[in-house]
Formats: sequence, C-alpha cells, structure tokens
Amino acid sequence: MTLEQLIIILQTSRLDITRIYSNTKKSLPYLIYNDNSSDGIFANDKRVGDLIEIKFELYTQINDTASEKALEAVLEDNYIHYSKSDRIYFEDEGYAIVYYQITIDNFKEDKKL
Repeated sequence: MTLEQLIIILQTSRLDITRIYSNTKKSLPYLIYNDNSSDGIFANDKRVGDLIEIKFELYTQINDTASEKALEAVLEDNYIHYSKSDRIYFEDEGYAIVYYQITIDNFKEDKKL
C-alpha cells in the first residue's frame, strides 16, 4: 500500500485530512498526518520497498467520540493495523487530540528478488 492509497481509504471517514506542514486553518474534526520516517526493505542486497511510519493526529471537539469511531471503523474495515494514544484534552482551547500510528509496507512492484 502506498501513502496515497492510504489517504484515499481514510477519506471515506469524511474527515478533513491534511499533511502536517499545511498552515491552513481547519474546522473540527480534522486529521493531520506526518510521513517523514521510513526504513528500507532489502532482498538479495537490493532495496525492494519501504516500511513507512505514518503518524496521525485526530483533532476533535472535547466530547466528539463519533469521529474517532468513524476513523477506526475505516481502518479496521480495510484491515489496517494501528496503535493509538489516549485522548488528550485541551479544555481551555475546546478540543481533544488522539494520536494514531500506522506502518505501511510499500513494495516496489518492478523489483525482482
């Protein structure tokens, strides 16, 4: 799976999704992702793919668990394994964050092993 394929799948959750470096102001709920960590997968001394670690931050209103459930349903329906943090509340600002981490393996299809 590629990052682009993962984003297409996540868009079915109906959350606004953007890369972490965007400075566009968003309305709650929204999802920000960061994909700057990867490790190579090697076979026969050749790089045949990558393990890409993707971190997501789900920003919601304090009591909005529906967005969290919608995101997790999309992940589980597509057999995407994830880890997640507890909800972190920012009551003065009126929002909460849940952190998710997903690792995808992106194999290069044209490589012969």
